[in-house]
Amino acid sequence: MPSWLCVERCCMLNKRIRNQNLFNKVVSPETAVAIIKDGMTIGTAGGMFTAGPRAVFGALADRARKGEIKDINLWACSLLCREIDGAMAEAGALSRRLGSITDSTIRKKINSGEICGHDIKAEGFPHFLRTKSFRKLDVAVVEAVAITEEGHIIPACSLLEAGNQVEMADIVIVELNKNLPLELEGMHDVYLARQPGEQREIPFYNLGDRVGTPYIPAGKEKITYIVESMLPEKYARIQPILPESEQMAQHLLDFIRREIMHGRLKPELFPLSSGLGNATDAVLKLLSNSEFTELNIFSPVLGDGVIELIDSEKCTAASGPALWLSEHGWRKFCGDIQQTHSPG
Repeated sequence: MPSWLCVERCCMLNKRIRNQNLFNKVVSPETAVAIIKDGMTIGTAGGMFTAGPRAVFGALADRARKGEIKDINLWACSLLCREIDGAMAEAGALSRRLGSITDSTIRKKINSGEICGHDIKAEGFPHFLRTKSFRKLDVAVVEAVAITEEGHIIPACSLLEAGNQVEMADIVIVELNKNLPLELEGMHDVYLARQPGEQREIPFYNLGDRVGTPYIPAGKEKITYIVESMLPEKYARIQPILPESEQMAQHLLDFIRREIMHGRLKPELFPLSSGLGNATDAVLKLLSNSEFTELNIFSPVLGDGVIELIDSEKCTAASGPALWLSEHGWRKFCGDIQQTHSPG
């Protein structure tokens, strides 16, 4: 245990880092990003409203402002928050951005030719990572809530392609966000496909099945650095449900009821794939007050509507690669999981 770690801080870290030998890899964000050289390719995962490893990228943007880097390739299929995408673009750190983009600064720089951009589909990202179709991934930066005794990474609120990034990168930097609840552990299902030609069927038959592990497989030797942060979660801006959205939702449920009445659907509905937006929120709200039960929901992100559906005891399984919650939804989510994990 490093002498510079005080007793109180060590007690806090013991809950997050279960192997004390890994304490030697705990460094400042500035020390962690010093290993990154200009021209490297960095992979990360996050979300527009689900934060991500902001302390690491903040330190990397500082290096760019000092003129130390200007040719970083950033890969992320998810919509990264402004503290990552925006900070890196404004600091002049990026030469290429691979993946979905929402930041206005990056968009302008892509349109002007300052940054090369490729909005690749999320479902193809792991394959391109593993086959090195574009180039090799040098660095993976992952936001986490804990690291196991074996050195495996418990992800934060956005999983996405982080498991494949950790597998393929030479350098792995873990940003341990101590502000996130430890009760997130166990909610993830990390499945890493085999290389082309070796892949077998994925044993996934029901939405509640676990086909992988509750952590990102890494190992003590794989992790290069661990950075601590205490950054608050970011919240989605959820609008009140509009009358036209309510009407659309009502039409959809009426249609489903007619299909059941005519025998074309069973009362036990198939898994539902929900999207994002006001109309989706309206559908989920109506479902939470409907006669339908034992619903299974799959969504690109899990939002307030899914939490409400679970609370109404109408949903038995919900699956998605990230959370997308309002402040109210986030506080409710945290309160619920802490009660679930509390003794007794």
